[in-house]
Amino acid sequence: MPMLWFVAAFWLAIVEYFCPGTIDRLAGQIDDQQVEPYSCEVQIDEDGGRVPRLRIPPRYPDEALRDEIEGRVLLEGTISRDGRILDPWVVAEEPEGVFGDTALSAFREWEYCPLPEEATFTPEPYRIAIPFRIGTDAG
Repeated sequence: MPMLWFVAAFWLAIVEYFCPGTIDRLAGQIDDQQVEPYSCEVQIDEDGGRVPRLRIPPRYPDEALRDEIEGRVLLEGTISRDGRILDPWVVAEEPEGVFGDTALSAFREWEYCPLPEEATFTPEPYRIAIPFRIGTDAG
């Protein structure tokens, strides 16, 4: 890794030697770019629940894949006003102790669109069943 830094510094020095001010101009162009504000529209599914804007699929456990074990996990958590999952936990899993940890790790990473300030927010439990089937993406 130290060699990579050396090579990068070397090339930056060469660019600056032959084209003085180039790096400063490039840095200025990057700083001057306008960044669009992040927009996210809250989507509601047919059951009245919020739809995740980012859904990380759980990783199929190597041992379960090798032993051709399939199952499912029922998870619960609360979606916060800002779109994070709060207090997630495993409600049930089949078979016991095989898929719960990986499903829970993925569920913690899910993101939902934040609610607008004018929207009424009442924390409610959110449940999701994640199937684990060989030959398909888990989740």
